[in-house]
Amino acid sequence: MENWNTVPRKKPALIEALALNFADNTDAKMETMIEVLRAAGDNNGWLGFNRLMDTNIRKTTNEI
Repeated sequence: MENWNTVPRKKPALIEALALNFADNTDAKMETMIEVLRAAGDNNGWLGFNRLMDTNIRKTTNEI
């Protein structure tokens, strides 16, 4: 049986995990926005409520 006091411990990578979480969340939201705006086609204006974004989405240009 090992003595747990002698086992080297790694410091938690909390900052890295937090940064990865933010990056993944941002990527998911950007992909959702692209899908919603492409699906709207030429329909400019309010597209309705989006649950992932927790807000109403409004398309203002046809550049997507």
